[in-house]
Amino acid sequence: MNHFYTVMIFIFSAGLCACGEEIAYGTAFENSQQAWSSAKAENNASYRYESEISSFTGYGELTVITVADDDVVRRRFASYEDLDFRANRLEAWTEEANELGSHLNGGPVLTIDALYARCRAEILTVDPDENEIIFTVNQRGLLDKCTYVPKGCVDDCEEGVRISAIDF
Repeated sequence: MNHFYTVMIFIFSAGLCACGEEIAYGTAFENSQQAWSSAKAENNASYRYESEISSFTGYGELTVITVADDDVVRRRFASYEDLDFRANRLEAWTEEANELGSHLNGGPVLTIDALYARCRAEILTVDPDENEIIFTVNQRGLLDKCTYVPKGCVDDCEEGVRISAIDF
């Protein structure tokens, strides 16, 4: 019976590795990107997503991107200095279509398609001998996290794409 579980773990792990593919998590990435393409098409390329980052110090940021007909039309941002997300707000603003990107803080003004492209080109291709690569999807199979952490780094070293919510 123990051999059965060992074989199942090996088979599951093999499905997640880059085994012969150009990127880490190749099959999982492709499946997620396909799920995204379907979900986007079903919703006329209009959606809203949230990206949140936080530090062990309690500092955090939330960026909300709104996309209509495959174009970013709004970016909202809030930063805080407390582990209780909405407490002690430091900064908050909203950019509309004509002023997108006018603030330095906040997540990038990108569609989810562009986040998938960044994930594939910049994150899943880093050297796995020097970095821990993390790729996760939500319950719908859509991109949740595509990040890397340099091995040996202790605090606030994670780089990449984080999506905490997608609403259609």
